[in-house]
Amino acid sequence: MVFKKLDKCKVKFINEKNYNDLTLEKFTELENKEKKKDNKKIKEKTKNEKIAKEEKEEKKEIKTTKTEKEYPAFFSWQKLPYPVISTLTLRNDNTGIININFHETKEDCIGSIAINSGGINGNWSISCPDNQKRTGVFKKKLGASGTLKIEDGTIIGDGFDFYRNKIKFVSMMN
Repeated sequence: MVFKKLDKCKVKFINEKNYNDLTLEKFTELENKEKKKDNKKIKEKTKNEKIAKEEKEEKKEIKTTKTEKEYPAFFSWQKLPYPVISTLTLRNDNTGIININFHETKEDCIGSIAINSGGINGNWSISCPDNQKRTGVFKKKLGASGTLKIEDGTIIGDGFDFYRNKIKFVSMMN
């Protein structure tokens, strides 16, 4: 194709679509308008996304500001030759953490508490790292799990360790 500079080039039809004498100037004008519209939409969208993110962060902050309450727990662990010093940390109405300290072997174990939605029954479990300083079969794979119930502000837990030794604990919530 050879173009000569005579006048403005006007497009009338392409593939049977009428373009009403579209010129290069009109085309760039329309294109710039569309870009401006797209930029406005993008800016509005990012503003809306930022607002939505801020609202979500505020909601998260509200959820995480619940208070944690610690309660001492008293364990009875069959065949374990030393006392168990423990605290229950309740994060909210349904979950919590069990922290156990074995003073003789200077180690900590951690566990979890899950209370059912009714608030009167639940489950617990703990796990301890292997330690050669412990006596008997308790040197490896020391862990336990069981059920719990809440009666009159008292958490009562029953269960067994991995060696089928009976475990009970009591914690007063008042």
